[in-house]
Amino acid sequence: RRGCPNGCWEPTPSMRRPMAEIRPSSCYAGHAPAITDAHVAALEAKDYVVIDGLFPRVDELRQALDDAQYRKTMQSESIRTDRVRWVTEEDGVVGDTVRALKGLGDRFAPAVGYERVDAPSKCMVARYEQGGYRTHLDHDPPSDDDLYWLWKSSREQSGRVLTAILYLTDPDFDACLHGGCLRLFLGCADGDASGETATSIRDVAPVPGRLVVFKARCVPHAVLETSRRRLALSCWHLAPEA
Repeated sequence: RRGCPNGCWEPTPSMRRPMAEIRPSSCYAGHAPAITDAHVAALEAKDYVVIDGLFPRVDELRQALDDAQYRKTMQSESIRTDRVRWVTEEDGVVGDTVRALKGLGDRFAPAVGYERVDAPSKCMVARYEQGGYRTHLDHDPPSDDDLYWLWKSSREQSGRVLTAILYLTDPDFDACLHGGCLRLFLGCADGDASGETATSIRDVAPVPGRLVVFKARCVPHAVLETSRRRLALSCWHLAPEA
């Protein structure tokens, strides 16, 4: 068995893996791409960082996920129009990227005020054909959301402190023509989930292979309306349990 500094273990490929579970991000640190001190400093100072070129297998990932089966969420179409599927490190080529995204938390934890953070049991692929997702905070859904109490009672939602999104859009996707930018509301007052108190706004185009990392608890964000298929893989790191 291969261990990690927090005492958890990762089975060898020949061993049967356990069901997906929450584990310290440090268990996946060896799978993470090369995050620099400058990336960490940018997240700490600006609340977000955009990094291109860390994930070279975007075309392979897109092919694996583009025509997979997706399901509508239980949330209203007035809130979000995407269809989703959940993936783990067991999912072939996708699993390699899931491990890499989970490992990001080990580097970025200090930028969100923790010595360590936990990786979620699974990551989410979101596919939009049109429409978008209204402004929200990843850890605290608005009270008019039909799933409000479910989210509040689930550690994998309410415990989110760090969001990482990898874009898998096709090479012809052009945000100037098709929309679909991620809008980040920056400098908001504590507890503002709508972005009304933002001191600045940054629109991030979903360029294939682009990684966006931001602080889940202080950056309200929205997916602007898209007119073309938009594919993204998201990983939410969690505050460690006391």
